[in-house]
Order: sequence, then structure tokens, then C-alpha cells
Amino acid sequence: MEQDQRRAVAENLSIHSPVGKKLVHRKPSLVRLLASVIRGFPASSSHFLVDVIFHACQKLVGKLDFTMLLRDNIYDLLRDDILTCRFAPGDDMREQDLAERYAVSRQPVREALLRLEREHLVTVQPRQGYRVNPISLGDARDLLRFRLALEPACVAEAIEHAPAEVLTALDEFRTFVGNREEFITYNRAFHTALAYASGNRRMAVAACDLIGQADRLVRVSLANVKGHDPAQLVAEHADLIDAMQRRDGRAAARIIRAHIQKTEKRVLPALARNAIII
Repeated sequence: MEQDQRRAVAENLSIHSPVGKKLVHRKPSLVRLLASVIRGFPASSSHFLVDVIFHACQKLVGKLDFTMLLRDNIYDLLRDDILTCRFAPGDDMREQDLAERYAVSRQPVREALLRLEREHLVTVQPRQGYRVNPISLGDARDLLRFRLALEPACVAEAIEHAPAEVLTALDEFRTFVGNREEFITYNRAFHTALAYASGNRRMAVAACDLIGQADRLVRVSLANVKGHDPAQLVAEHADLIDAMQRRDGRAAARIIRAHIQKTEKRVLPALARNAIII
């Protein structure tokens, strides 16, 4: 019974308070929460008071954790929908439509869109909503050149520092069977594995961000390449794995650089033929 009382008090602390004849909903602050508790109990009830404060704080922290999780989840979902071209370059988006799509309020959607604006994936259109940024050839070239600098560094770190079992685990990427969408997933997973094999967390996070954004380039370009056969790309992956497992840094650097340069030569002309590119 006493436990139920404590929870009930914590549940009802200063969430609603009368102003005139109306009830006003207020977001709980920790200071107001504790002040309300302390005012309601005599000094002799210290044990009961501590338990009430504990349950109240648990409730508040739980709400904050859920809010942060929701915000991050909406950002991840929306970013993935843009990078996988479910929202194509040039598409218009409105907060209310996105809130309904993801079954949330507009607030986490607005926060996600502002983060994506900072990443140059969307643009705010005053009084009109947001637009998925078209892919510019200049930005595509910059992204691929950045990969050309960063991924060989990840490979070099992996060769020098990765345990043997980490390099052996790359064997799962030696072969591929599947359709175009499955190849994009396989290709992203392979390059992500290379990044994390480096053991350098900052380098891996930066590389994976580039790899994720490159997915959009790959999707648009593959849509403009007839008869695309991934066998050559998979063979290049296998050659790179061989060199890394031999810890042959010179050969691995040559292979990964050539691999990314071929991607640039394949992707940029295909992007130039696409109507949504600027």
C-alpha cells in the first residue's frame, strides 16, 4: 500500500496546476518537482519523502530518455528514406505529412529536418516546407574525393592494427548473389566493415557517413546504367581482402584507390544524364 502511495504521489506531482478556472499543462522541471514534494510532507516523513523523490525522478528521466530516443529514431528513419531515394532528390516534404508517415508529433520531425539541413540533405523553403536537395555533380565529386582520401587510411590502419579474426571476418564479402537493391546493401556493408576494421572510431564514423551518402549516388547512377553486372566490383572486393589478409599495405592501397576512382568514373557520367541532377 505504501509503495502504491509513493508511486501515486510521484505520478501526480505538479503536472497540472489551476490558473483561474483553467488547467494549464506544464512540462515538469526537476526543481519544481522536488519543491512540490518537499512542501507536501513534514520533516518527520524523511524516508517516505526520499522514496517519493526517487520514483518522481525515475518517471522524469524515463520521459527524457524516451524523447531523446524518439528524436534520434525519426532522424534515422528520415535520413535513411532520403539516402535510399524513397524521397527522391527534388521531392517536397511537409512536417505534418512526415509526422503522419512516422506516426509522431511534428516536434521530432522538425528537429530531424533541421539536422538534415545542416548535413545539406534538405533545404528549408519558407512557408512551403522542405525540399530534398538535388545531387550536384560538384558535391558528388567532392564526396567521392573525400572517400578517396579516407578509405585508404582506414584500410592502412586495419592492416597495421586489426586482429587476424577481424580481417578473416571480411571473407563473407568475397561473393555476392542478388538483385540491384541487395547489391547496394552488400556494398555498403563491405565498405562499413573496412571502416570499422581500422579500429579508429572517429575515422570509421566519418567514413560511414560518406558511405551512407554515397548510396544515393549509386542508386541514381545504377538506374541509368543498363545491364549492370556487379561481378567486377565483387572481384575487386575479393582482391582487396586478399591483400589485407596478407597485410600487404602497398597492394591494398593501390586496390582501394583504384576501386574508388573507378566508382567516380562510373557514377559521375551516369549522374550527369539524370534529370534530377543540378
